Amino acid sequence: MVKRKYDPNYLKNGFSYIEDKNGQKPQCVLCSEVLANESMKPSKLKRHLETKHPASKDKPVEFFQRRLQELRASQKCLTASCSKQEQALRASYLVAHRIAKAKKPHTVAEELILPAAMDMVREVLDQSAADKLITIPLSNDTIARRIEDMSGNIKQQTTARIQASPYYALQMDESTDIANHAILLVYVRHVWDGDLQEQFLCSRDLPTTTKAEDIFNTLDLYLSSLGLSWEYCVGITTDGAASMTGKHSGVVKRILERAPNATWNHCFLHREALAAKNMVPLLDEALTNVIKVVNHIKRSAKSSRCFSHLCKDLGSEHMQVLYHSEVHWLSRGKVLSCFYELKTEIATFLSETNSPYAELFDNEMWLVRVAKLLCSRKRSHCG
Repeated sequence: MVKRKYDPNYLKNGFSYIEDKNGQKPQCVLCSEVLANESMKPSKLKRHLETKHPASKDKPVEFFQRRLQELRASQKCLTASCSKQEQALRASYLVAHRIAKAKKPHTVAEELILPAAMDMVREVLDQSAADKLITIPLSNDTIARRIEDMSGNIKQQTTARIQASPYYALQMDESTDIANHAILLVYVRHVWDGDLQEQFLCSRDLPTTTKAEDIFNTLDLYLSSLGLSWEYCVGITTDGAASMTGKHSGVVKRILERAPNATWNHCFLHREALAAKNMVPLLDEALTNVIKVVNHIKRSAKSSRCFSHLCKDLGSEHMQVLYHSEVHWLSRGKVLSCFYELKTEIATFLSETNSPYAELFDNEMWLVRVAKLLCSRKRSHCG
């Protein structure tokens, strides 16, 4: 079908035109109504004018020219307004993204970031430029919605990539936080764009017990909600906890029944932690003494403050030593690293406080063993 073309003479009937992918369409300059391309005929345009705008049917063409200019101006203003709104919306999402990454309260956007940004723009540019920032929505609720939107988008992308992958593998761990909430953390590895990708999949609460049945049902329900089938799961990695690796009803056993192509791997970090519990006696003694020294420094608020003040006076990179926890066994490496970097400050502090642990730092072999422990931790993580 041949598309009709606009003729400038149509303006005397009160019509201009717009153009899109389907061709030109007549647009009334009085009411802004857009007609179909088939209506691009003088008779149909005139009928529209006489029917809907009878008071203007005898107006000269100059009248319609003025109305056309007004229509174009309003459209231009609307386009500019929409563009500014889109820019403000993007800026709002960018700020929300930074707040989420920095793990800051949502109120920081409106209470700190926006006023600070306005101050900087006002000083570097001018007041009018600073006033434009006011249009950026940064309220507490807005930032929360932005973060939820981005979270949902990431979830959709991750789900789509896993679904597009020929197979996937899971790594999971059940742990308890400082508020005694049981949490199941799950990571996923899949193929995307010809390469292996590893991403955080989910964090799910375990409201009551943490039995194998609870863990499996929670995971199974979540995967079902994403439309993922166990059929394509080819790998499972967990620690050696009984609820995970129980021979008859553990989580791994239940998964392998649903995912016949999957194989189980014991988390190498957990294996390392188990092996470290039966380390060479001399190294075990060295680690035990490190923990005793740390606990001695952190035994009271006064002792901790005095040590921090000493570190500050000596220009140390760290102001405190870290606590070691048997529950959070990954903390050993951080404790050793911080301890060794502060060994001079610790030795000085223990000597000034007449602590019996000061003698340890006169024993070069003990320091060598501590260094060996630290090097072993670094090599295992690099490997």
